[in-house]
Amino acid sequence: MSELEAQFRTAVGKRAKSVEWRSVQAMPVPYVVHQARAADILVVGARSEAIVDPCAAADPSALLIKAGGPIIVVPPAVEWFDFRSVLVAWKDVREARRAILDALPILATAKTLRL
Repeated sequence: MSELEAQFRTAVGKRAKSVEWRSVQAMPVPYVVHQARAADILVVGARSEAIVDPCAAADPSALLIKAGGPIIVVPPAVEWFDFRSVLVAWKDVREARRAILDALPILATAKTLRL
C-alpha cells in the first residue's frame, strides 16, 4: 500500500492544492461509497474489462448506483481533464436537472459552455 500511495502522491501532488490518501483492505465499492460521503464529487478510473475480481477495483456502475452523488469516470487513456470548455447534453427530465445541479462547480469554472 505504501508503494501505491507514493505513486499516487507523485502523480497528483503537483496538480492539486491538497491531497489525501485513504486505504484499507476491504471490498472497494462499500469502502469508496463510505468515503465518498465526505466528497463533493467522486472521480474514479474506468475499470478494465480484464478485471473480473471484485476486490481488485471498484466497478464505476456500482458506485454510480450506490454513491448517490456526482461521479466522473475517467477513461484509461486520459491523463488530464481540461474543464475550460464544457458541453452539456440535455434532456428535460429529473435526472438531467440533478446532474446539472451537481455539475455547477465545474460549469462555473468553464470559459466556454455549450448547451
